Amino acid sequence: MKKFIDLFFAGFVRLVFAWVVLAFCFQVYMVYVHFTDEEKEQRMANEFAWKFDGRFSNQPGNIWYEAPKTK
Repeated sequence: MKKFIDLFFAGFVRLVFAWVVLAFCFQVYMVYVHFTDEEKEQRMANEFAWKFDGRFSNQPGNIWYEAPKTK
């Protein structure tokens, strides 16, 4: 049982480490985009807002969008 707990904990630590590395890489990429191509940065920000923001829930691309019911 102790070996299972140790393996589970080691897997969890690896997952957290991978998540932090991914977040750091994304942050470095966004800083790069900010200083090289501001239009691309704005397009990415708009796409994110349109996809996840509740104010755009009537648009088909939004995660909160509910299609009209058909009979």
